Amino acid sequence: MASDLLILGEAPGQEEILAGKPFVGPSGQELARMFRDAGLPVVTTPRLDIDRDAVAVTNVFTNQPPRNNLEAWCVKKDEARVRYAAQRPALVARFPDFPWPESYTWSALTPGGYLDPIHLTHLPRLASRIAEANPKLILALGNTPLWALTNERGITKARGVVGLATQLWSGKFLATYHPAAILRAYNLRSTAVVDLIKAKAELAAGSAITYKSYDLIILPTKEEVLEFIADIQPGEHVAPDIETSRGMVTCVGFATRRLAICIPILRLDYSLYWGEDTSWALNIIAGLLALSNPKVFQNGMYDAQYLWRVLGMPIQNFNDDTMLLHHTLQPELPKSLAFLASVYTQASTWKELSKLAKFKFSEGKKDD
Repeated sequence: MASDLLILGEAPGQEEILAGKPFVGPSGQELARMFRDAGLPVVTTPRLDIDRDAVAVTNVFTNQPPRNNLEAWCVKKDEARVRYAAQRPALVARFPDFPWPESYTWSALTPGGYLDPIHLTHLPRLASRIAEANPKLILALGNTPLWALTNERGITKARGVVGLATQLWSGKFLATYHPAAILRAYNLRSTAVVDLIKAKAELAAGSAITYKSYDLIILPTKEEVLEFIADIQPGEHVAPDIETSRGMVTCVGFATRRLAICIPILRLDYSLYWGEDTSWALNIIAGLLALSNPKVFQNGMYDAQYLWRVLGMPIQNFNDDTMLLHHTLQPELPKSLAFLASVYTQASTWKELSKLAKFKFSEGKKDD
């Protein structure tokens, strides 16, 4: 049956085995409560439950691992490769439509543990179940569904980010904590509910991912710096941000809603980016900080003390701090920039941009 939302868990527990359907035990009850809190489909009779007529529900594995521990199904990497080479002909014969790779390419399912190829038969079944549901969004609960959809682990970093699956399916997914993990660490619950609220918004947006377009100037020329300044509108918010190393300010970034620019001071080898024109760049930075436009920071007390203590630059109209505003609204949630990006944007793309910036910065190249 087709469903807009497919919930993907890990493996059944004892209650699920007895009932013949997933998420009916304590984890399922907690998931239903979180669905209710997030405004996702639930039913209330005979007891609170996710609305299984509106939502498709399945697990990566349909068998219960020994002691609910997937490590029992895992082997060392070399052993997994040897066993896969021996079993691949039988897997291809049994599931000819599944894209079996020539060699074992799956990443570790548990720390240091690789799924024994005898259990890979669960993946064609899961691919068929996803195709049957044809969802607008898969809600991946925990590391195992994340592994099945992307061949990666790390739910803490991946949660809250809207992405496209690279395995079994090519559609949209959002990962968050498994309710069993929440029952063990209840402080994760508020974060998971926020992720479910985001999932509700993604369902309303349809099956495609629509990213906003931003212009980012990472290694600017003088002309690009001056064009950025000329583009700033009277009264609009400007967001400064600094990077530091060895007690020095290495660069200062500024962003409006339309455009962002990084004004470097030092290269990675600590040479002056602007050479003899460094004083020009410092005057530009000081002038931007002195604008009457309201300034918005993330953890701005750090930036403010560095700008004043190291560069002697005051900030005019320090208006807002996103970290403090978020903490005021949601004091129970983390308040790092990474977490805020996962909640208030579609993906933490700034992480990948920072990697690119460091590469180009280290090469000392201007923007192409």
